[in-house]
Amino acid sequence: MQDIKAERWGTPPDELSLGEDEVHVWRIRLDVRSAQVPALAPVLTRAERRAMKRATAPKHYLSTRHTIRLVLGAYLRCEPSAVKLDDLGAERVQVAGGAGPHIALDTCGRRALLAVSATQRVGVAIEEFPSEREVDALLHDLPPREARQMAFLSTQNRASAVIGHQVEQAAVERLVAAGGAADSRVERLKVGGSHVAALAAEGWDWSPSFWRYQRPGESDQED
Repeated sequence: MQDIKAERWGTPPDELSLGEDEVHVWRIRLDVRSAQVPALAPVLTRAERRAMKRATAPKHYLSTRHTIRLVLGAYLRCEPSAVKLDDLGAERVQVAGGAGPHIALDTCGRRALLAVSATQRVGVAIEEFPSEREVDALLHDLPPREARQMAFLSTQNRASAVIGHQVEQAAVERLVAAGGAADSRVERLKVGGSHVAALAAEGWDWSPSFWRYQRPGESDQED
């Protein structure tokens, strides 16, 4: 499968809108400094702030929820704190009652992807490139024919192919968990650095856009 050509993730427009059959994908850094916490936490609900305190990585939780609320607030034309979310567990959330837009989130270390669509259910997955030893172990989980084909690739290309196959499957599984059809289009994404990702969205005839999320006050830098 060919990667979507998203080598440079753009700066979003001042006013966000979702047309029919559009999928927007946001690339996010999850770094939050301790000094930023007092400014970010008030956007969360009381329940979310309690959950943040219980979380294994509180600043990771804060960064994720804060970003989801700011992005959805921009689409819904409301204050981020006013966005009503249903917590589905395992980092899955939806706009309350499933009213839309449809969203999907996945995180890996300090990186995250958030997909948003008005009409398509979506799924995303992001992973770090594995070590050579981990690649050899993952090959055993692939169909024999695919495993044999990948054995002839260079170490780097084999790692890319193996983890790419894995994130594509994960993205489709998350799409299905959100109520989407397994027989849908899935694309591998170039996210830069040491990560690879995939996007799945219902149907086949949808158009993606790629945005780099920049929290107010942060420097404009690539991942």
